[in-house]
Amino acid sequence: MQTRRNWIRSSIGLGGLLLAPELSLSNEEIRKFNPRPLSKTIKLSSNENPYGPSEKVQKAVIKAFDNGCRYPRVYSNALAKKLAKLHGVNPENIIITGGSTEGLKITGLTFANGGGEIIAA
Repeated sequence: MQTRRNWIRSSIGLGGLLLAPELSLSNEEIRKFNPRPLSKTIKLSSNENPYGPSEKVQKAVIKAFDNGCRYPRVYSNALAKKLAKLHGVNPENIIITGGSTEGLKITGLTFANGGGEIIAA
């Protein structure tokens, strides 16, 4: 039901939208924040890097290209050993996953199955 109070609230909200362009940055100010010009819109909702991989990453991808058709388990064991040494833990305490979904699912099944709480940050 539309009441005067609801109408006033929605009118104030819509009026605030009219001010939004005045609160945005100018093109000159935007250029100060961008290390190099971008050719198109940045999609922040998809976790995309607008600058792409660095030259060092590109070279590493090219170097590893021939092994891209293999299952990564052999390589993840070596990575777990290096990470364990770096952080002073046992390699058995490190789990390598293909993205965060698998790791979060494993964490939930392991630690929250008995009624605990997990906070992701």
